[in-house]
Amino acid sequence: MTGRRAGREKEGAVSPEEYEDVRNELIKVLKELTYPETGKKVISRVYKKEEAYHGSQMDKMPDVIYIANKDFFVRDFFVDDEFNDSEFCAAHNAEGIYIVHGKDIKPGKKDNAWLLDIMPTILFILGCRIPKEADGRVLKDLFLRGSELANRKVEVQNEDEKRAKDERARINDLIKEIKL
Repeated sequence: MTGRRAGREKEGAVSPEEYEDVRNELIKVLKELTYPETGKKVISRVYKKEEAYHGSQMDKMPDVIYIANKDFFVRDFFVDDEFNDSEFCAAHNAEGIYIVHGKDIKPGKKDNAWLLDIMPTILFILGCRIPKEADGRVLKDLFLRGSELANRKVEVQNEDEKRAKDERARINDLIKEIKL
């Protein structure tokens, strides 16, 4: 089982008909993976890509996303034409840190935020509408009760606004080209 999808990767071998079966088998194997010396589970959570992402770039996302238990360090290897099969590519840790400061922010607030929550929260603080296709959520519990940010409604950008904004950007780009 290579995991590479036919028609997507150069050496893809998993046909569209086999895709779900192969992905489900991979998820099963990951969920059952244990460290031989202790019997501890290596992977704490496994997601199909549609459980973690959405939007027009979905096909570019990994088909399966996993999170290692805190006792384990899982290294990812990138297997592609650009790298040989043993080249170390990445290491990830589910823990991270973010710092938010300001007059409307609760001091010492600890949150179980997800990385994808940062962008919508920053846009919200800046007074922008949140793109409809954005993953993540606005971290409203960061804000002091009764503050302007705590009382502000989260507004989502609708498709007409997005199209109008994209069209304005396209026109501005054309104008810049004409001025050159």
